[in-house]
Amino acid sequence: MGNLIINDNLFLRQYEVEIEDDLAIIEYALQDRKIFLTKLVIPSSNKDENFEETFIREVLSLIHISEPTRRYAI
Repeated sequence: MGNLIINDNLFLRQYEVEIEDDLAIIEYALQDRKIFLTKLVIPSSNKDENFEETFIREVLSLIHISEPTRRYAI
């Protein structure tokens, strides 16, 4: 699987990526400048065994990049 194009849907508070005609999502909650990943939904049509791990890693990377003042890695 190549690079994922991840959309941060601020209204629904979820990260989204299209898989063919489906949508994989990671829902999140913001509290006191902290981000809590609360739910992962992977479409059953997904056949890539490594997709889940790749999606989570890419989202954590995006969160880390969006917090440039953070002193530690996520």
